[in-house]
Amino acid sequence: MGGLISLEPGTTVFRVPSGVDPLAAMSFACAGPTMIHALWERRPVKLGETVVVQGSGPVGLAAACLAKLAGAHVILIGGPRSRLATARAAGIGDHHIDVDSGGAHQALEAVLEATGGRGQTWSSSVQGYRTRLSRAPGWCAEVART
Repeated sequence: MGGLISLEPGTTVFRVPSGVDPLAAMSFACAGPTMIHALWERRPVKLGETVVVQGSGPVGLAAACLAKLAGAHVILIGGPRSRLATARAAGIGDHHIDVDSGGAHQALEAVLEATGGRGQTWSSSVQGYRTRLSRAPGWCAEVART
């Protein structure tokens, strides 16, 4: 396996502090830089915003963690239920909505309930669900038709 490794100009590189378990660092190999690019370089999350993250896989969890670090109130929508339970136990997200059990319309209602009808100020859709939330009335969001 030899060979040279090269990076394209503009590639984001992070130095992992000593003492960080390499397996833990590897979990952010794609998800972390992807969401850092989205949440800091493209459209930074602001203190006090309500962020809805649609998807509870590695990229969604990275988005939820980074949004929380930025001082946002984070609503995590995803599935399966066990993945949301793991996120809850790890302190990732303030509200957890299981889209598998109720579908997109029920998830939308849960977001509106969790925000007092205001909805989110920032949203990230990072899941592969066929039905997903994209925009809903009153806060620039509606349930996407599939």
